[in-house]
This record gives sequence, structure tokens and C-alpha cells, in this order.
Amino acid sequence: MKELQVITATQKPELHKFLSYWKEVKGKAEILVLFEQHLPYDEEEKQISDNINARIIKQRTTLPIVNCMPQAWNRNELLTYADAEYVLFHDDWQIPVPDLVNEHLRYLRKGYYVCGRIIFRDKTDQYNVEIDHRNAGALRKCTYSWFWGCNSSCPLEDVLAVNGFDNYFNGGTSGEDCDLGMRMQRYSRHQFLYNPKAITKHISHVHLDTEKSRMKRAGRIAGCPHNLSPFEYIPEGGHFGDWNLMKSEQFEFFFHGGFKYYKCKYCGQVGITDSYAPWIYNRNHNIAHCSWGMEEVKILLEEAHKNERSGSSYHNQEA
Repeated sequence: MKELQVITATQKPELHKFLSYWKEVKGKAEILVLFEQHLPYDEEEKQISDNINARIIKQRTTLPIVNCMPQAWNRNELLTYADAEYVLFHDDWQIPVPDLVNEHLRYLRKGYYVCGRIIFRDKTDQYNVEIDHRNAGALRKCTYSWFWGCNSSCPLEDVLAVNGFDNYFNGGTSGEDCDLGMRMQRYSRHQFLYNPKAITKHISHVHLDTEKSRMKRAGRIAGCPHNLSPFEYIPEGGHFGDWNLMKSEQFEFFFHGGFKYYKCKYCGQVGITDSYAPWIYNRNHNIAHCSWGMEEVKILLEEAHKNERSGSSYHNQEA
């Protein structure tokens, strides 16, 4: 049985650049990469992936509820292929250091959920070990709020037991990873450990500086041809739950699973009004096994494979 698999998805057309980050990483691990179906995959990328033991998986399902950055859904699709003892969650905005895999395995083998360290660039655009959102420090126990999907690891068995990530999360990096950590801890009672030697270097989100991306993160429906916001304004320091002036002429609102959603009257695209609502619901109702997670993605994936074999086209339907 494989000991560790890296779970990561990329939307970047430069797949070879992303794969090259792993060339110097020590330790034995298979890298599972979810890659958008429409993007090309050339011979150079195939050669790199073979050298670093990476398996490139073309995405075959899409999120039926609109999401700017659908990490929960993408990771759930990748988890259907996972078969190792442990999984390390990573994303394409992080550059791993050579000892990343070994540092995670060091404490996974001792029964911990491992939360790694993320280093950001300083004002001179250089990586600075002193710039750390967790202030570095020593090896220590921590909480599920440190279980970030860009550099955290755990036993695959525990992820599957709680049905993976909750697909109800919507919009940006909205806490689907911490929610998974919370639910796994309820299931297993394992402790979280912060390892400052399990380092990744964060790449600036240059694409988030564009006007279009900013507006998407401000509550707009990603992919909606009308590209309007259901919120009239964004209060200073506010979050989704504070944006309460709605453009009712474009959107209709409904509740599902205890959450309030909005739907574009023109094209039918759907979004959630509070990106943290699923975590609040799961926390308050003491939920470990989420109702719309990896198992539900697996059903759609099996249907997609079946349709591919039969030669018919496949399109997801709205939930």
C-alpha cells in the first residue's frame, strides 16, 4: 500500500511549471493532480510527471453550484482516486521545500494531523522566513483552524469517514479545509500538530488583483453572463453575512440545507450568500459526516466514466 499521496488541483495552463516545483522534493509520495479537461497536456509535461511520480487526472465533473475557486469539489474528485494510507493537501499556489513530504510523514506516523508552515514574500518580492502567518515558533499542538488545504495532511481513512470536503462551501478560500479538520476531529479525536519544518512558499495571487476577479470575490456569480452582484455594497471589513442589500430585480432567494442561496433570474446560476455558512451549520449541529461531499461527487464521476465508455456526452445537472 502507498504511504502518502499529495492531493492538488491546478487551473494553470503552465502545468509543466507547477510540476517542476516538485523535482527537488525528497521522500516517496505519489502526486495526484486534477487538471482541467479543456487544457492541453503535452509530452514535456508527461515526462516531468513520470519523473516525479505524478498522476495527471483530467477533471470529469463540474460544480453544479457556482464557486469562484471550487477547492472542495476538486479535492473530492481527486479523493475518489486516492488509495494511500495518508494524504497531503496542497495547491498550485505553493512551492514545496525539499523536506516537505518527510516532515509530514514524520508526525503522521505518530498519529497526528499535521499542519505545515507557509512562508510569504516580503516587500522586495523575496521569500522571508520571518514572514509567517503563524509567526513560526516551535513544534506544537494546534487546533483545526490551522488545517489549511494548501499544506496539511492526515490519514485518508479519516477523510473518507466524514465524506471528504463539504461541497456547500462557495466563494474564494472560504474555510472548507478547516471545516474538514473540525469534522475529522469529531470522528477520530486525533490531535493537530503544527510542524514549522514542513514548509511551502506561497506564490502571490496575481490574478486576484484584476477588477474582474475582485468583483467575483465580492459576491458576484462566477460565470454568470450578466456578472452582477446580489449585494449593493461591501461594508468596510465586512463579510458575506453582512452584505444584506440585495438586487432583488435580478436574483431570487431560497433556502436549502439551512443555508440561503441566490439564483440569477436570467441564466439560472446559483450562489450562496454566506461562504462560511456550511461551517457554522456543521459546527452548531455537531456534524462529522457531511451530507454533500466526496461520496456524491463519486456518483457523478462514475456516471461520467460510464457515459465516456458509451460515447455519449456528459453534463452535470444543477443540484
